[in-house]
Amino acid sequence: MIEILLPVMFMITPTGDRGKFYSVFYPLSIGFGQLSGYCFSSLVYNGSWERPYILMTGLMLLITILSLIFQHNQRFSFKMPLHQIDWLSLMLLASSYMLLTYFFVFMKQQAWFTSPYITGSLVLSLILFLLLIYRQKFLKRKMIHFECFSHKNVIHGTILLLFMGIYLGSSTAFSQFTLGILGYNNLINADINLWMLPGIVLAGIMASFGFKYQWPIKYYISFGFICLFLHTLSLYLLIQPQMDIRYLEYTMVIKGLGMATLFIGIWFYTVLGLSQEKMLGIMAVLIPIRSAISTAVGSALVGWAIYQGQWQSLSDISNYLDSGNIQDGMGIYQNINYNAMMASSKIVLGSLCWLIIPVLIFIFTHSYGNFNIRRIIMLRKMVRGNSIKGYKLS
Repeated sequence: MIEILLPVMFMITPTGDRGKFYSVFYPLSIGFGQLSGYCFSSLVYNGSWERPYILMTGLMLLITILSLIFQHNQRFSFKMPLHQIDWLSLMLLASSYMLLTYFFVFMKQQAWFTSPYITGSLVLSLILFLLLIYRQKFLKRKMIHFECFSHKNVIHGTILLLFMGIYLGSSTAFSQFTLGILGYNNLINADINLWMLPGIVLAGIMASFGFKYQWPIKYYISFGFICLFLHTLSLYLLIQPQMDIRYLEYTMVIKGLGMATLFIGIWFYTVLGLSQEKMLGIMAVLIPIRSAISTAVGSALVGWAIYQGQWQSLSDISNYLDSGNIQDGMGIYQNINYNAMMASSKIVLGSLCWLIIPVLIFIFTHSYGNFNIRRIIMLRKMVRGNSIKGYKLS
C-alpha cells in the first residue's frame, strides 16, 4: 500500500504537500470503503456469502492484467541484496502481530482472560515486540526507526489514535441495537452507514481550507473528537424500542465528519517533522495502530462492557419477577433480554460520553508546536500585579 501511496501523493500534490494530499486521499479511501461495504452487503443479502469473494477475485485478476500491460518494469530504487534484509526482524514483527490478531479476534469466544490461550497470546506478542525493539538498537540498517517515538508529536498522536479507536468502538453498540433490537438486516445497516459519506466529504473540504489558511491543528482535532462525542450522545438518547430510522442517518453524518477529520488531523500531526525514510520505517507500527489495534481495543472494551452490563441488567430485572405470575416464560425472557441489551448499551454509551472531558483536557494542554513565551510573561505580570500593557496575546 505504501508503494502505491507515494506515487499517488506526488500525482495529487507535485510539491509533496502532505496536508493537501491527506485532505483528498483520506475522504476517498474512507468513502470508497463505505461504498464497498454496502455493495458486499447487497451481494450477500441478494445472493450468498461467496459472491463478494468471487467478485474480489475477478477484480484482483483485472488489476493484475492492467498492471502487466501498463506498468513499466524498471526498478524504483537500487538493488538490495537478500542478505541485507533483516529477516529475523520481519519474523518477529509478523509473529507479534499474528498473536495480537488472535488475541483480539478470539478473546470473546475464549471467555476473555479466563482462557490460557488468550493470556498467552497477548504476553507472547508483547515479548516478541520488545525483542524487535531491542534488536533494532544494534542494527546498522534499521527496519523500523523506533527512536521516532521519542518525538512528542508521535507519542501524542499515538495516544489520540487509541482514543479515536475507543470512540469508533461504539459501532459495536450501534450494530447490536439495530440488528438485535430493531431487527434490521445487514443490508439496512450498511445503507445507514452510507450516510457517513456527506460527513466524510465535508471533512475533506474543511481540511483543504484548514491547511490552506493554516487553521490551528489543535482546534481541528478537537472538532473531530467533539463530533464523535455528539454521535455517541445521539445514540445514547435515541436507544429505545420505538425509534425512527431517519434519526440514525443524521447521527452517521456526524460520525463520518468526526472520523475523517481525525484521520486527517491526527495523522498529519503524528508524522509532522519526520523525514521520508523515518516515516516509511515507522509506518509498520503506526498504520496497524491506527487501522487495526486502536479500533480492536475500542471494540473489545465496548463489547466486554456491553456483555457485562447485559448480565448485570438481567440480574437486576430478575429481582422484580415473581414466578407465580409468569405464564409465558420464553416470551417474557425475550422482552427482558431486549431491555437488558438496551440498558447495557446506554450505560456504555453514557460512559463514552464522559470520556470527552479527559480527551479535550489532553488536547488543550498540548502545545502542538505553538508554545509562546509571551503567555508565560503575561501570567507572571498578572501574578505580580504589574501592568500587562504592551504584551500581545498570541
